[in-house]
Amino acid sequence: MAELIVRAVRPDDYDQWLPLWDGYNAFYERSGPTALAPEITRITWQRFFDESEPMHALVAEQDGRLLGLAHYLFHRSTISVELNCYLNDLFTSADARGKGVGRALLLDFYDRARSAGSSRVYWLTHETNATARVLYDKSLPTAASSSTARSSKPPPAFSRACAGRSARCACRRPPARLWPSRCPRAARRISR
Repeated sequence: MAELIVRAVRPDDYDQWLPLWDGYNAFYERSGPTALAPEITRITWQRFFDESEPMHALVAEQDGRLLGLAHYLFHRSTISVELNCYLNDLFTSADARGKGVGRALLLDFYDRARSAGSSRVYWLTHETNATARVLYDKSLPTAASSSTARSSKPPPAFSRACAGRSARCACRRPPARLWPSRCPRAARRISR
């Protein structure tokens, strides 16, 4: 079996990317009558190749077959100078799960965020998606601190800021100020 390669998506990947994208959306019940409009998929795909867009896509490839995708975007914040990096989507084909594809995509995402100077990476995961939450926790490049840490010391390389299990995040802001509802996800910070 050939090596797993994580790389930026290319225009000629569309025919293999689309079933992954459709699978991702189906997981979140965006299929059939609730499917995204084709225009959204078309515009999303175009954004990956538009230099003026902050949106990016990675794919995991093995033996010429795409097995997974990760979409992310960089954005500014009113509370930091550095860019934040948001992992918008992560998905692997059913037959590739449990084989390190998701982890490889996450680690490449972390590396790209760090290389771009991001001080924070984060994502949203439905609170019932235990498999993804375990993957995120196990894929940290360095040891993570407790989600209830309240230390004034700089965070370790990757620390959980809020996973909805404490009244306050490690960043010392109540989750309600960071997110409109109970925080069912983990945010990661990258130290410098």
